[in-house]
Amino acid sequence: MKNKLLVKNILIYLGLILLVSGKIFIRELNNLDEIWGFNFARCISEGLLPYKDFSIILTPLLPMISGIFLKIFGTELIVFRFLECFEVATILFVIYKILGRLEINKGISLIAIIGIYVIYSDIFTFDYNWTVLLITLLTVYLELRFAKKEISYKRDFILGMLVRFGNII
Repeated sequence: MKNKLLVKNILIYLGLILLVSGKIFIRELNNLDEIWGFNFARCISEGLLPYKDFSIILTPLLPMISGIFLKIFGTELIVFRFLECFEVATILFVIYKILGRLEINKGISLIAIIGIYVIYSDIFTFDYNWTVLLITLLTVYLELRFAKKEISYKRDFILGMLVRFGNII
């Protein structure tokens, strides 16, 4: 039973990646947040230090993380857009899992996440706003998952750190 559920979740996630990538890769380059985020990550991947070697107005954790991917896979915008595909698909998948935890019909949940995607597809980009949303949604999902379990200070500490991590992105 668990293997069936795992396969189903993987298929849903892969379907979301395909749905999202169909829009993201053909989008023209006109979002300044995407350009700035890519340039910050590119500078970090080239070994430059934020605030010292180049000007940056946000905390450098997300550019550092994306800079690692650019260093590994190449300093190209398409790598940045792959990260965007995974981030958007993960946001939609976590919303789907939250709706499942709230015992909403799976068909309605799928329609809801596709509706959310259609509404926000033009403004999704790989930046700190969507990353903070992803971390917040992960926190909500984990809180719902462990809501009926006994209190665990270790788990609550880890959830608190996750929330804090979302604040420094």
